[in-house]
Amino acid sequence: YVYGYYLPKTSAATFQITAGLAPENFQRAIDILKEQINKIKNDPVSEMELSDAKSFAIGRMPLDLETNEQAAALISDLEYQGRPFDSIDKYPSVIEKITADDIMRVARKYMTDFYAIGAAGPATPPVP
Repeated sequence: YVYGYYLPKTSAATFQITAGLAPENFQRAIDILKEQINKIKNDPVSEMELSDAKSFAIGRMPLDLETNEQAAALISDLEYQGRPFDSIDKYPSVIEKITADDIMRVARKYMTDFYAIGAAGPATPPVP
């Protein structure tokens, strides 16, 4: 499995990629992840992929607010980040405005070659 996620903070943020793999595939996984990051920076996503991602992000939001705990966590995050509460209402229109060029521009700016790799497993995984 592989998935990525963004962790916003007040003065910085991290984009993290997590993967589960066999130790012998460690270097191959690192190489593939680097290739995919370069692809995000340099190749525009297709209209279909962008449309699907927008639909997923917008459609998922109500699910992320189903419980009082989830709503309180979102409101707490907005307060922590200094963002207005109406960000919740504006979210769909903000997402709809994202273009393939926006994705590449932001990826080039923030997805640098400065990264940290952590591994759990055997004591001797190959280090890139």
